[in-house]
Amino acid sequence: MSRRIALACAALLLCAGCGHYVDVKGRLAALDKTQPTATVADLVYEKLGPRADRTFWIDEKSPVVDFGKDGKSYTAAFELPASGDYMLRMRSYSLHAGLLDAAVFFPVVVFLDADKNPLTTSGAWTASRGGLFTDEPNASVLLEYSEWITPERNFRYIVIHTTPDLIARGGRAALPSPVQVAAASYHYVPLFFPTGPAGPIELEGSAVGYLRIKIEPREE
Repeated sequence: MSRRIALACAALLLCAGCGHYVDVKGRLAALDKTQPTATVADLVYEKLGPRADRTFWIDEKSPVVDFGKDGKSYTAAFELPASGDYMLRMRSYSLHAGLLDAAVFFPVVVFLDADKNPLTTSGAWTASRGGLFTDEPNASVLLEYSEWITPERNFRYIVIHTTPDLIARGGRAALPSPVQVAAASYHYVPLFFPTGPAGPIELEGSAVGYLRIKIEPREE
């Protein structure tokens, strides 16, 4: 126990002033009280370039959409490049949810055609630690998803959201040992929790999240 407390204190000192903590229950309660502010049809879709690579938040500043049986969610919406053959890669990063707890936004991606009609939704996002975006620091816990976008698939827009079921279900991740401390140069700091006999890290589902999206054209 003393080792756990020492690690927690070290984490707080290293993260002082630069970490991001999420009040999971408070954010979810705020979402429950918020009325929808947009529909899929009238969302503002941010246009992605052929080599886009950016990070963004989905939080209380984001539009709220009612997805019917999938419930309300804060959302992000993007317009995909109109031509070409490329890989769409996405990540959702873990966040602090208390001293030694972790939370993550479990995303669903809806793919739309040129008229903003839904075509399909993303498959499972895999839990990982590093490896997809080799130019960024190793984050302790993250979810990854990738999809080839080709002209014949007619994917023109995407909407990223979560569901009450995914938030309630949460998840878990077993991290390699030793866990490295990794800090980014911006306002997000990855988690670094000790693992070992205590078992895997439990991940709370979060109504808000920090994500990255990247477009990689197919190499000739």
